[in-house]
Amino acid sequence: PFKGWMNDPNGLCRVGETYHLFYQYHPNGTDWGPMHWGHAVSPDLYRWVHYPVFQHPDGNLAALGATGGAFSGNAFTDRDGSLSFYYTERLPAYDLFKDYKEVQKRMRPSANLVRPVANQLVLDSTPPGASHDFRDPKVWYDESAGCYRMILGSAVDGDPAILLYNSEDGNEWSFASVLYRAPSRFREGGARCAECPDFFFVDGHWVLVAGFVGYTEAETGRHNLLYAVTGDFRDGAFIPYSDELQELDFGTDYYAMQSFWDGRRQLAFAWLFNWEVRKPEGSAYSGEMSLPRVLAVDDSKRLAMLPEASYKRLRQKRLDRPGESRIVTSLTDAFELTLAGTLPDIAIEGVAANGSSFLLRTEAGRLVVSLPEDDGRIVYRSANLTLKDLTLFFDRGVLEIFANSGVVCGTRRSYRMTDLVGIEVRAGADTTIARLEAWSLRSAWE
Repeated sequence: PFKGWMNDPNGLCRVGETYHLFYQYHPNGTDWGPMHWGHAVSPDLYRWVHYPVFQHPDGNLAALGATGGAFSGNAFTDRDGSLSFYYTERLPAYDLFKDYKEVQKRMRPSANLVRPVANQLVLDSTPPGASHDFRDPKVWYDESAGCYRMILGSAVDGDPAILLYNSEDGNEWSFASVLYRAPSRFREGGARCAECPDFFFVDGHWVLVAGFVGYTEAETGRHNLLYAVTGDFRDGAFIPYSDELQELDFGTDYYAMQSFWDGRRQLAFAWLFNWEVRKPEGSAYSGEMSLPRVLAVDDSKRLAMLPEASYKRLRQKRLDRPGESRIVTSLTDAFELTLAGTLPDIAIEGVAANGSSFLLRTEAGRLVVSLPEDDGRIVYRSANLTLKDLTLFFDRGVLEIFANSGVVCGTRRSYRMTDLVGIEVRAGADTTIARLEAWSLRSAWE
């Protein structure tokens, strides 16, 4: 945003030839506060026009000294083609972490999608054992069952969980089951609940995605990780193919992911932030969205995410030269680097004009990334992998990494290096680089 605070993407949809991105927004400050919905539109997912604030909290929360407001939710297109938004309203609250109440609402927008015209309460009670964390609906119509379905993030007896609700008309909802309950290690690691759950069908498989807020991984110190699990959905039950969860982003600055079907493919955005590093004081805004990603399930039944290909229209100049591993950029260039081959021992170092640098390297069969902000307390590393390909984007401090056709991803945000004057690729003796391609990228705002 030009100003204010942004977090979770909401209500993602494509209407005609226009993409709509709504998002959690606090227009009156650069820290989290009473939640509104911001709004932007785009023809291609890269060039965006800001629209007025779409949705305001019910009541002047700032005057009350309270938090709350219009929390996260999704866009839902009904069988008659009508569009509505399901979202969580957090009622005025005076503690960010306990004793608040969250209810679910259905909102219908104006024909031009610039304001709400109707808003109704559709769900205000939790099932036995569920916590007061009860939010972030994802709604779809289940043709096979002839009913509407809704999932919500919550916790059951202390375990992060995703709840399933059913409805005959999309307005009156009844609790059906606990669709998924996280293993006990997440509760033991501090996870408070599951939030921003997503559930979708792609490439013949059901995919469940959620973040476990509050969780800290003891081995690395990373927190608030995002996970996926693939499986089957039959008769209202989700049957995972495996008990193993797939970590979706080893860098952790990719959170609150929301996906949507645009008529051709499943697309996703996520909030590019994870509370570990805050934007320096004095900035007019805080918060960014990731690159738009296309989702697929690979032959091993893992979720793969790759940047939507329209970014290639922003390519400006090819920078790599045959036989050279050092690439010189300009101060204003956003940058794209792709490697392919046999890559067991690789290091990529990017340097800013002020001398600070990031380092992405392989170490003991994992990808590891470090930024100037890192002091070693947290280790940002991937799961084990045999690295075959790697695409890296650097854009004014934002680093997005896609490895092995997008099955392994990592996202980081640096405020200490916001330009790039050079990148060096270093390869070990056992590494064979079959392809190296580097591009400068012009701004989507030009």
